[in-house]
Amino acid sequence: MSARFTDRLEVDFDVDAAARPCLVPTLVLQPLVENAIKHNPPRADRPARVRVSAHVAADGDLVVAVEDNGPGLGAEGISMARGVGLRNTQSRLQTLYPGRTLEFVPSALGGLRVQLNLPSETP
Repeated sequence: MSARFTDRLEVDFDVDAAARPCLVPTLVLQPLVENAIKHNPPRADRPARVRVSAHVAADGDLVVAVEDNGPGLGAEGISMARGVGLRNTQSRLQTLYPGRTLEFVPSALGGLRVQLNLPSETP
């Protein structure tokens, strides 16, 4: 996507040193990043920004987030029923870590932040 949109897409990674060895389910972030770009397409007047971050919280959980500078939730909010990616990601989280869910909150970038709180596991 960076090659396709050249200077109209900015992708940042902010991963704390403590979070780097932690395990994350395979391809769990891919649909979240895809959605951040799909629902926030780069425009000529404003590049799309996507940030992927991870840190280990005080309670020991691994907090992983994907956020963007898009339109945010909007009036209709998030519907898991509409999109396959979010529904599959939520289902995988429930299977692997019962009780864990995706959290949708406003992003410091101005759009949406999708957050996963996972057990902090290392190989």
